Amino acid sequence: MLVLVHEQVAAGMHDADFLQPCTVGRDRFDAHLLGRTDGVPKTPGWAARISGLPVRDTATRTS
Repeated sequence: MLVLVHEQVAAGMHDADFLQPCTVGRDRFDAHLLGRTDGVPKTPGWAARISGLPVRDTATRTS
């Protein structure tokens, strides 16, 4: 799930105007998602390393 959301946020494919009033803590979530808090963006490569799946499989499931 984090990879899917990361790819959408990183590509600007999310509706920030809708999400802002409908969520609490989104700024902290986005910071974690994009690696600003821990230096690890939640990319397909990140998911591949922890899941054992090839990067192409984690990446293609997000498109």
